[in-house]
Amino acid sequence: MKEIECEGKTVTIAVEAGLRDIGLRRDQVEVQVLDEGSAGILGFGMKPARVLVREKRWGEASAAPSPSAPSASASKPSPRARLSSARPARAPRPAARAPRPEPKPEQPRPEPQPAAPKTSEAALPRDNARSPRREEPRREDRRPARAESAPRPRRDVERPPRGPEDGPKAASAARTVLSELLGLAGLHDVVVSANWDAEQDRVQAEVKTADAAFVLGKDGRTLEALQFLTTIIVGRRTGAPSAVQVECQGWWKQIEERLGQEADRAAGEVSQTGKPFRFEPMDPAMRRLVHRRLAAHPDVETASEGEGSWRKVVVRLKRQD
Repeated sequence: MKEIECEGKTVTIAVEAGLRDIGLRRDQVEVQVLDEGSAGILGFGMKPARVLVREKRWGEASAAPSPSAPSASASKPSPRARLSSARPARAPRPAARAPRPEPKPEQPRPEPQPAAPKTSEAALPRDNARSPRREEPRREDRRPARAESAPRPRRDVERPPRGPEDGPKAASAARTVLSELLGLAGLHDVVVSANWDAEQDRVQAEVKTADAAFVLGKDGRTLEALQFLTTIIVGRRTGAPSAVQVECQGWWKQIEERLGQEADRAAGEVSQTGKPFRFEPMDPAMRRLVHRRLAAHPDVETASEGEGSWRKVVVRLKRQD
């Protein structure tokens, strides 16, 4: 009897791997789930599923018929019985329909009576005249609703000033949170550092590990998810929202350098043509970087427009007072 133990991302994938290794079909084996596995949080702490695939034990041939069972000749119907059974049974005749009831004679409709003349309000009794009535508002009291004005582009609102201890406190919390999250993901040989960047008004954290590809993920998506979770947890632990940037192998440094070059090119284009330049939608940290990059430019100014995930930076000429 063949049996094999296999692992996979899910139970279905593990069963398919076991069938492929044992060389049998699904109806020829028995499957026992040893561990259903766990998907983890955004890929961190994932645990594979384990199954045991075992070949089925087929029973022996059916036993001989018991002496009490009727013989084949006795159970075999006679030719006449077979002919009679082959004939289709006649359908039962439909029952006789009940006679329809005779229609009842129509009763004459009552003649309409003339409507009573309307009585003026003065002729009504005093009790009825005193009954309250619902008065409609006058036309002059009906004021038209205010028309909503179109949203205007506005600058990103700066955070309130922080105290001297808020920055180091947020950096210490970010260092602790990153160590806990990476430990839950199974990475233990990790060096985490975090400092407060007063110029950018954020926590600058860095992760150094031999498994940098695992921390970055495809197109930096795992690093972005790690940064998002760290920012939320640090804000809840410190009681104040703080921007946190998690760096690994200079990923964000390269992006910021390219964004700074793009901001300089956009400022030069707006200065020459006079037409506004709109960036692609970005997160708040990237928008603040563009604002600060062009804050001291003599010819252009920046503003943000749009809502939610579609919010973007617009570069345009400064207004002449």
